[in-house]
This record gives sequence, structure tokens and C-alpha cells, in this order.
Amino acid sequence: MLLHISLFIVLCSGLTLGLNDADILKRFEEIERREAEASIQYKNIEHSLLGRLKGQTVEMDGLRATVAQQEARIAELEASLNGQQQGKAGGNVAASDHDKKETEEIKKGDAGISGRSASGKVRRLLPETPVAFSAFKQADQNNINKNEFITFEKVNVNEGNGYHSTHGLFTAPVSGTYFFSVTLLHPNQPQPTHVDIVHNGNVVARLHCEHTTWEQSTQSFLLNVNAGEDVFVRNIDLDNETFKGSLTSSFSGFLLWEF
Repeated sequence: MLLHISLFIVLCSGLTLGLNDADILKRFEEIERREAEASIQYKNIEHSLLGRLKGQTVEMDGLRATVAQQEARIAELEASLNGQQQGKAGGNVAASDHDKKETEEIKKGDAGISGRSASGKVRRLLPETPVAFSAFKQADQNNINKNEFITFEKVNVNEGNGYHSTHGLFTAPVSGTYFFSVTLLHPNQPQPTHVDIVHNGNVVARLHCEHTTWEQSTQSFLLNVNAGEDVFVRNIDLDNETFKGSLTSSFSGFLLWEF
């Protein structure tokens, strides 16, 4: 319809302007070419819109399927949760009795003694008698001979009063498992140094520092000690040894649990 109207307008314009048949024909052909191009563009646009619409339809179908799967999963989880809650409600009485038994077992442990729960697990609590000490060398200790005690005169902690700074000796106030740590700084000397850590007359650990260099040596260990037994640090092997102070050498320990 538009083509016919356009041709009629061109014909009238050509007659009005006095155009010959050839010019009018060229104008007809130009109009036909433009109409053909416009038709192709319209078809391309239509094809593109239909493709998009089809893709959106497929995407919507996929989303509907996903929603349906999620709804089915939610229903499954709700059913499982309801079953668990029903089972838990039935077991609350038994669980309460079990907890009461464990509480009673722990109380029997008496605040500072290890107790065994109804499940068989050992529960270690704080020791009934707190014991801990930490002492440092403040001044250098020179000319120490063989089998002479090494002292640590600056006492920072002495809970339980087991450490004696005059002799560098720790005496256990209660029986139990203890943790000990000894650190010594040996200066540059012509000879090395060897040190024993002694418990109740038995050597339980040793330290070694090289000569001709400054060297700091440390030993840390666990030890079962009965009440009244001693732990101390002594020089061995060589005379005229020196150990540095200035808080660079220390002797510490504490009670882990009683027995």
C-alpha cells in the first residue's frame, strides 16, 4: 500500500515538474530499492526479537525447574528435621541422667584432683595446693667449683614456699608431677661448663656450654616429685666456673597435678 502511494506521489510530482519518463522511472526504481531494504531490516528485527523471546522462554523454564527442585529439597529437609526433633525429645530424659552422672563424678574429684567421668574420660583439674616458683641470677657467680650449687637469688614467684634462694634449692611441698626449666649463660672462658640438674640425689638432666664463646643453654622437663624431695642445679667436672647474672640465668618450676 505504501509503495503504491509513493509511486502515485512520484508520478504526480514528475508530471508537475515536467520530468520525462526516464527520470520518473529512476525515481520509481529508487523507491522500490528503499522499500526492499526496509523490508529486509524489518525481517531481521523480527527474527532477532523472536530469538530473544525464545531464549527468555527457555531460561524461564529452567528457573521453574530449579525452583521446583529447591521446594522438593526444602520439604525433604523439613521432614528430616521433624524426625530429629521427635527423636531428641525422646532422648532428653536419658541425656539428662547421663549429664547428672558426669557432674557427680567430677564433684567426687574434689576441686583439685583429676576425676573420671561416666564416659571414661579423665578430666584434669587445678591442683589442690598451688605450687610455683621462678628465680633469676642477678649477680654473676664466679669461681664455682665442682659439685657446688648454682644459686638464683632474685625470686619473682614462690607460691607454696618451696624454693630456697640461699642454696638455690627447691623442696616439693606436695607430691605430684612438676614442670621445671633451667637456663644458664656461660661467658667466654678457656674451658667449657657442665651442669647437672639433680632430683633426690639422681641426675635427671644436664646442660653444656662451649668455651671461648658466650653461650646460653636451657633444659625443660617434667618430673614426678614426692613431698620433701629436693631439686637443684650444680656445677660438675671443672673448677673456677662462672655463670652470668643480669637476669640471664634462671630456675623455674610449677606443679601440674598432685598424686
